[in-house]
Amino acid sequence: MNAELKKSNGELQVELGAIQSIGNIIPICAWCGHKIKNANDEWISVEKYIMNHIEAEVSHGMCPGCQEGFISEFKGRGGAADTQVV
Repeated sequence: MNAELKKSNGELQVELGAIQSIGNIIPICAWCGHKIKNANDEWISVEKYIMNHIEAEVSHGMCPGCQEGFISEFKGRGGAADTQVV
């Protein structure tokens, strides 16, 4: 039972740390929105910031708005008319 309580307490501490870090203000570039200023006053990518602050990997995808822009640009350059991004 004591081991279970210690494990549960450890898990709660991890979750509390995550909640506290979410509550902080994160300075992100107002112009491009792609860089975050870290504690060392360095501007780093959003992906790098996330990987440094949470226990997760970053995966890339394409939101619907960017997908439309990509397809329009691709078609404008002579790309196939039936282009579909998955």
